[in-house]
Amino acid sequence: MVEEKGTPQPTEHSLLIEYQAAQSSAEFHDGLVWSVTNILWAAALVIFGFIVTQHNAAFRIIPKLLLTSLSILGISLVVFARQCALQFNCIKNQKYERCKEIEALLGMAQHTKLEFPRNRQKVIYKVVMFFFIACWLLLVAVIWSVRSGAPCP
Repeated sequence: MVEEKGTPQPTEHSLLIEYQAAQSSAEFHDGLVWSVTNILWAAALVIFGFIVTQHNAAFRIIPKLLLTSLSILGISLVVFARQCALQFNCIKNQKYERCKEIEALLGMAQHTKLEFPRNRQKVIYKVVMFFFIACWLLLVAVIWSVRSGAPCP
C-alpha cells in the first residue's frame, strides 16, 4: 500500500473489518444475481405459458399485436436479467479482488489460493439466455404465421 502524506496507514483491525465487509458484500451480490435471474425468468415463463396455453382462442380473440407485445416484454425480461447479472457479478468480482488485496497485506490466502475452472457458469448462462430468446422469437413467428380464426399448428 502506498502511503500518502498525511494519510494514516490502515491498521490490521481496520483491514480485517474491511475484509469482512467486502466478503459479505460479494456474497450478497452473488445471491442477488440468482434472485433477480430467478424472478425475471419466472415472470418471462409465466408470460410465455399464458400465450402458449391460449391455443386457438388466443389467436382469434387476442390481437396478434398484443401477443407480440407480450413476447417483446418476455424477451426484455430475459435481456434485463442478463444485464443485472453482468452488473452484480462485476461488483462481486471487485469485492473479491479487494479481499485478495487485503489477504496479501495480512498474509492470508482464503481467496488468493482458490482454484476453480473459470467461466463455465457464464457459458451455460449465455446458452440458456440464447434458448430463452430463441423460443420467444419462434413464438412470435408462430403468432404471425397463424391466420386469424385458423386452428394453431
